[in-house]
Amino acid sequence: MRELSVNTADAFILVYAINDADSFEEVRQTAQKATSDSAIDIRTSF
Repeated sequence: MRELSVNTADAFILVYAINDADSFEEVRQTAQKATSDSAIDIRTSF
């Protein structure tokens, strides 16, 4: 379900707990997927 959301979203708000390294790692991975999967779409949509 998360993958579908990342692949079809127009924008992202990523939030992590500053005192939880695991939550930061999850956000980092999600951001990496979001930018690598949609980078072409973002650049060509203008």
